[in-house]
Amino acid sequence: MNPVLPLHHRVPDVEARVFDGRLYLYGSYDKNADPPFDIHYCSQEYHVFSTADLQEFTDHGIGMQAGWTPSPNTLLYAPDCVKVGDTYHLFWASSCGREWAAQCATPGGPFSNVEEIHLPVSQIDPAVLVDDDGAVYYYWGQFQCHGARMLPGLRAIDPATYQASLLDEMAHGFHEGASIRKINGLYYLVYTDVSGGRATRLSYATAASPLGPFTKRGVIIDCVDCDFESWNNHGSIVEFQGQWYVCYHRSSMCREGMRRLCMEKIAFGPDGSIAQVEMTTQGPGAPLQPRTPLPAVYACLLRGKVRMAGSERYLARFEHGSGAAYKYFDFAGEDHFRATCASLFAGCRLRLRLDAWDGELLGETPIPCTGGWMTGGIDGFIPVTLDHRPVHGRHAVFLEAVCSENRFFNLQEFVFERHGEPTSVQK
Repeated sequence: MNPVLPLHHRVPDVEARVFDGRLYLYGSYDKNADPPFDIHYCSQEYHVFSTADLQEFTDHGIGMQAGWTPSPNTLLYAPDCVKVGDTYHLFWASSCGREWAAQCATPGGPFSNVEEIHLPVSQIDPAVLVDDDGAVYYYWGQFQCHGARMLPGLRAIDPATYQASLLDEMAHGFHEGASIRKINGLYYLVYTDVSGGRATRLSYATAASPLGPFTKRGVIIDCVDCDFESWNNHGSIVEFQGQWYVCYHRSSMCREGMRRLCMEKIAFGPDGSIAQVEMTTQGPGAPLQPRTPLPAVYACLLRGKVRMAGSERYLARFEHGSGAAYKYFDFAGEDHFRATCASLFAGCRLRLRLDAWDGELLGETPIPCTGGWMTGGIDGFIPVTLDHRPVHGRHAVFLEAVCSENRFFNLQEFVFERHGEPTSVQK
């Protein structure tokens, strides 16, 4: 289910790598930075996560922190990790404008022996490719994607191979966030694409050789509607247990930061193209079970100024016309909807639709005055219910607020039921 990791782990910019049958996740780590930093993005540490089944994830702890580097008072930006020989090499940029590498005998870290990467232009977001012949290539940059083959030792590039602009913002929408893979002899460069007006698209370009020329092919996913303040996206593609996935992130809490890892299945066409996919709540797993209570914060689409709030316990500020969407549920005749809501005032109704903001209307229910937005903590939320026609099959759920002026409510969770049958327990 998306977000993939527990909500207290805010991990964007993920490079997903498979080592010894496990999927390892290397990303930035968003949290409230200590002074002197006043920034939404990143922090002074990385955590490495891994999984054998995309259900249970292991937190390997702090894999790197700024205090272990020659620049201890910096933020750690997006990393990548590759295995060369028997050693795992972690690469990253920091807020001081320098790029680094460290190493470890195991993929979960902690990484050590930090050294600076010597580059003609130091920017952000390193990505590394180990080609079939053992050659290692380094990609990085903002507004322009730079690339070069690395020298032995993996701490510098061969200047004779340096390419200053494999992709750029004007021609390709390249903003930042390069990620590189080789698939069936073709090189795929995934990147943050700003051509839609915000840097919310993950797009890709392909080439017959590691240093191009690259041709833009299309968009893989766009997270523009995940949060009112959503700004960027950054991720990677990975094959795990025979299925390809895109890893991306979504903003939350009505901030450009506080970004969270999400995943979706992707598929390749016979010409090597990747079909664009949508954001979902179900993510890489099976459709959601409607009789399992679902916390409202797992919405995959938000409209209006609705945002995660209350230490990630509920969605706040459902005002007139705003809403949240959840994709997808596997319905089996459910005919009753129950949600827990809180509001200081009366004057709002919760409207339930299927499949689209203007999809089939199942009904709406009034939100009473509960005495506060969350009076007495989480116990301030009270249930509201709605009977509707039996629903069968795979559907998305769209929840919309219909409110008088200056009225709004908060939503904690919801569940579907069939009269006379019990609900299940969230897992």
